[in-house]
Amino acid sequence: PTHFFGCFSTFNPDAIKDVQLYKGTYPAEYGGRLGSVVDIYNKDGNRRETTGGFTLGTLATRGYIEGPYGGADDPAGSYMVAVRRSTLEPLLAALDDVDGLPETFYFYDVNAKVNYDAGPDDKLSLAVYGGRDQLFLTPGDDQEFDVDYGNRTLSAEWTHLFSDQLFSNFLVAGSRYESTPAFSLGGTRFTQTNEVSDLSLQADLQYVPGDQHTIEAGLHASRLSFRLRDTFDGDETFNRTLQGVQTALYVKDTYALSPNWTIRGGLRATYFSEG
Repeated sequence: PTHFFGCFSTFNPDAIKDVQLYKGTYPAEYGGRLGSVVDIYNKDGNRRETTGGFTLGTLATRGYIEGPYGGADDPAGSYMVAVRRSTLEPLLAALDDVDGLPETFYFYDVNAKVNYDAGPDDKLSLAVYGGRDQLFLTPGDDQEFDVDYGNRTLSAEWTHLFSDQLFSNFLVAGSRYESTPAFSLGGTRFTQTNEVSDLSLQADLQYVPGDQHTIEAGLHASRLSFRLRDTFDGDETFNRTLQGVQTALYVKDTYALSPNWTIRGGLRATYFSEG
């Protein structure tokens, strides 16, 4: 969830449109969580004009561009690209004589999203994310500390409006986390490969019979894969892969009694194949 071991969030503020935090009693679509939920929405891109920004910092530099495409008067859609990278190399080079500082220490991430208006009642979008951290440190003679970790995600979404009261949202998403720390002590090398992959399908429906009443239902399914592999001095000491399927159904009813009172009820059923 972080870069630089907690100094920077994985989420680039230039790419974020909205953030919702559920500290507890979160809705039925987020069932199965052990703690709180942070729901983050990427920018869709400016549909009126092309804009951008660039920020140069001593620790990180970032830039973004967003705008419409397919015609100025009637655009076919919009796009957004945000890029960020750490800029510690000049500082590390200036402090080269100081013992214990890393020889390599950087991170980068890229957010991109494109939206397409397929019709008056259909909207398609494609979003990608890639981020990486790299640290190489030699704290002493015959000692090396090499850590490389990051995330990659790809998602495609289709929103269809059946009527003014009923619309649907379908999502196909894949993500992969990988961490490959390696240590060398006195000529002996230790390595670890830790991977978490997730391929998910989601189908959600929302029905709004009135201004005060909303009914939602959905189906979520994921194929999860976990792999952990360790080596010691060139020999494999552990290698385990676990794969499982998770499916869930939920229904939720929200009713606004007044501007100050809202009742929300939900029911969720979840199945895990193993793990």
